Amino acid sequence: MWKCSYCAKGIEPELDACWNCGYSKDGEPPSLELVALLTAAKRDQKTERKVEQSNRLKKTTPSLLLPLIAVTGIVAFLLFFHIVPAHLTVFPKRSPSFADTFVDVDEYLKRYNEQNFIGMLVMQASPLHQQLTDRGLIVSTSKTKN
Repeated sequence: MWKCSYCAKGIEPELDACWNCGYSKDGEPPSLELVALLTAAKRDQKTERKVEQSNRLKKTTPSLLLPLIAVTGIVAFLLFFHIVPAHLTVFPKRSPSFADTFVDVDEYLKRYNEQNFIGMLVMQASPLHQQLTDRGLIVSTSKTKN
């Protein structure tokens, strides 16, 4: 192996000129033809690297696109529906939000029973309470003594 006197790159012994700058073993500057060839080769190398990088990106993009579409679809579904897993029930919301998306009826009733009178009236007026009542998932009972 020999070292180029101009750019100090390590050169294989079978080469007569530097692959990087074109200077010969003797330190003579390269011909214009050789400079043009080296410049073209370097440009082609850069182009090949960019194409390879672009191809790698194209290969990874579709694999990420499908899960992204699936997650977006699930989120969109959750925005528009109340889900009551214990009763295998799904019903539409009046407006898209994440509020009360997954409804635990027992927890909802516990919150209702812990409210004061005004809080109970507010919860009874809510669309969720009305829909749970309409579907028979909660029933209003009053205790009376005979």
